[in-house]
Amino acid sequence: MNNKKRLKPLLNLNFTVSFILIFLFSIGLTLMMLWLQPDGIMDIIECTRRTKGLNILLNFIPVLIFSLLLFFISSNLVISFSITAFVMLLMGFVNRQKILLRNDPFLPWDISLGFEVMGIAKSFGLKMILAVIFGILLYILFSAAVFILVKNKKLDVKIRLGGVFICILSAFFLNGSLYKNQKINSSLAVIGNVYNQVNTFNSKGFLYSFIYANNTNRISKPDGYNPDLVIEKMNSFEKSGIEELKSAEKPHIFMIMGEAFSEISLNPNFDFTGYTDPLENFKKIKEDSIYGQIVVPNLGGGTADTEFDSLTGLSSRHLRGAPFAYRLVGNDFEAMPSVLSEIGYKSEALHPGYSWFYNRENVFKFFGFEKSVFLDDFNPETQNKGMYINEEVTIDKVIEMYEESINENPDTPYFGFCVTIQNHGPYNDKYQAKTNFSSSIPLSDSDINALSNYFEGLKDADIELMRLINYINESKEPIVLLYYGDHLPAFSQEVYKAFYPEEYEVNSKEDLTRLYRTPFIIYQNKAAKEISAIEENAKTLFMPEDRTISSNYVGAYLIDLLGYKNISPFFDYVNSLRELYPLIFEHTSFTAYGDSTANISPEDKKDLLLYRDWEFYKIFSK
Repeated sequence: MNNKKRLKPLLNLNFTVSFILIFLFSIGLTLMMLWLQPDGIMDIIECTRRTKGLNILLNFIPVLIFSLLLFFISSNLVISFSITAFVMLLMGFVNRQKILLRNDPFLPWDISLGFEVMGIAKSFGLKMILAVIFGILLYILFSAAVFILVKNKKLDVKIRLGGVFICILSAFFLNGSLYKNQKINSSLAVIGNVYNQVNTFNSKGFLYSFIYANNTNRISKPDGYNPDLVIEKMNSFEKSGIEELKSAEKPHIFMIMGEAFSEISLNPNFDFTGYTDPLENFKKIKEDSIYGQIVVPNLGGGTADTEFDSLTGLSSRHLRGAPFAYRLVGNDFEAMPSVLSEIGYKSEALHPGYSWFYNRENVFKFFGFEKSVFLDDFNPETQNKGMYINEEVTIDKVIEMYEESINENPDTPYFGFCVTIQNHGPYNDKYQAKTNFSSSIPLSDSDINALSNYFEGLKDADIELMRLINYINESKEPIVLLYYGDHLPAFSQEVYKAFYPEEYEVNSKEDLTRLYRTPFIIYQNKAAKEISAIEENAKTLFMPEDRTISSNYVGAYLIDLLGYKNISPFFDYVNSLRELYPLIFEHTSFTAYGDSTANISPEDKKDLLLYRDWEFYKIFSK
């Protein structure tokens, strides 16, 4: 006989009470997820008023069905509550942090980038990581205690199986009828720019928007897609320049994309009196360079999309249905290295990060790089600064790879592409930097910390850029440098609202470029000036008055400046399109005169439509 006493549950719930509690729990959890969204609850209240509660309902239904499904599977209310709350709140927290850090919501394909999140997590510090681990353990212990004290009366197996079946059937039906429905999505109110995903997620609710994005964000054929027109256009271009340029003297090319390299420090609300100006050298260098700005695809992250744009001439803004543009590159793909190899260049790539991230190790091969160098060639223990390989070591490697190439192949022009990584965010306590600026705008301690650390890293990039310029100037070999930023740094929304306020008409050129401008310079040494006509070409080749172009043009523009025509039909076409539509966005573009194409007829923007067809053809024709 067993004399051990079992701990009796405080509650023993029947099915009816459990169902009512699940319903109420789902309402509460839905409201908590909406509260987690960074723009505050007032926007949700306003959107709820406009849509008569439809946005709340669409966020509530998935929580309810998921809770019920777990309840029928486990026959236990506590298990259902614990797992549902953990999954939903974790997703909501990740969405909140991603918006605050990168002004970009949590999207389904971000899950595939989990290893980057783990890598970035190391930058948050031991205290924060331990706090998260402690919180999770506390949650597990609390759930276990409640599990012991609260029980459910056993459900009949038929009821459980029937409940699981109904939940799954309902999920499939509602997913197809509600969460793929474009009319319903369009009817939901949005506070702010309807093309800004942060605004749409905050207004419509994260969970609904996440599911809708998963269902609908696909790359589909452009309206009226006609591959025959693309082929006809391709055949109308000649590649007569290849043989001529093979024998011509050509400069070496350095193409460097600086991590989070921006001109935010030039904002008039910052003052560096008494401190070191983080762009002290850059401001001098750009006076002797061809200077402009590019409008990049993302804010605070998405390095590989700017990379893709600048190397291929395609616009990743037109490919938003993919997790990242590099995911679409699965075989040999025309890009700057393969185009330049046609006229004799040797091409190499350098990125002191993981080779597997963004699938660079394969994509670089598909682009035509003969050699790629990644983190394995560095020593993070001695060469890191702020968790990543430092700028000095990176520029050392740029020079080393170049010198090895010209020593082995002195008659072969060299194209070296580099993506730096030191000044990757997050920035709070990144370098333990002291305050190194003053501001006319009041800032929180956290934002002062982030800005000070960012400016510390920007100063390092600026110093190394000048060192590279000095090396180029001292070289007797002809060298051309293209240097540009991949995106603005990942600061809080409060920083950007303060220094770049939303004072423009929604969907205007100023509104759409406000948080996406990074600088570029094209610099050449004396030896390059003697053999190339870059300066003369810069005077005749078209650039808009404000010298601002989309990132998909910057690599092609360099090829145009070098006079490398008739070596690629697509790059020639991209350079001709720059004159017509220097700024390209997802849903509209802008002419050289600043006019939006939103209300232009298809016939009047046929060149732009052909470009979209050509993009689709290049990606999917194979």
